[in-house]
Amino acid sequence: GGQRAPQPPARLDGITDLDVEGLRRVGRPGDAATAGRHLPSLARLHGWGFAVDVAAVRAQDLSVDGPMLGQNLRLRPSFPRLRGCVAGEGEAPLELLLAAAACAASTDLCGVPVEALRGDASPTELDFCNKRTDRCLKYRPMPQGGHLGAVGARLLALLVSGNCVLTTLNLCNNRIDTKGAGAIGKALRVNRILTSLDVGYNGLTEEAALGIVRVERQRNKLTSLGLAGCIIGPTGAAEIAEYVSGSGVLKTLN
Repeated sequence: GGQRAPQPPARLDGITDLDVEGLRRVGRPGDAATAGRHLPSLARLHGWGFAVDVAAVRAQDLSVDGPMLGQNLRLRPSFPRLRGCVAGEGEAPLELLLAAAACAASTDLCGVPVEALRGDASPTELDFCNKRTDRCLKYRPMPQGGHLGAVGARLLALLVSGNCVLTTLNLCNNRIDTKGAGAIGKALRVNRILTSLDVGYNGLTEEAALGIVRVERQRNKLTSLGLAGCIIGPTGAAEIAEYVSGSGVLKTLN
């Protein structure tokens, strides 16, 4: 007879490979972070023609690989140490690098406390806010003046997707831009725990702000949402007002 089709592993500890590109295709990119916690034999991530050595990522000190943004808006982390864990021709896409970090990084990256958010000891509140007047929350991973930027926000979104502990996330004034906001919106589609989110003073366009509002309108879990400083016109304001009037849980909008 012909060869039998490969069978899926019967147990989680039998899974050694994870298709990150496939996870993105089905709208579950954050599962890469969950895999890092629940698949003890995971050895490789792959996608886009590249493969990542998971053990090598775990062994690297990535805290110096992608520093948080300062005042230089053009700065974008190049992740040299992380790229050293990747095999393949050419330059691996950022999506794969961020998935690898979310899955296996053992240190902070771009100011994001990756291991803490991935594990059982995750904080319930994260305050990345750069407004000195805001109250401090229980866990503040970044010093005043540091910024997540879009890349940090996208990494954070992967971890928030499957996090079952975090309830409060303050990203005020972090230069997360449209891509970062879009990633946070996608994370909200999966996350059922987060109840307070502030993306104010990031210069978000109306479409970026409404992207989060539209997801939350279906999700209906946030009791507090911060959109201060977003560029919102009359049409967008009307849509937000409709969301607020129809929400049975939202208590604060600023």
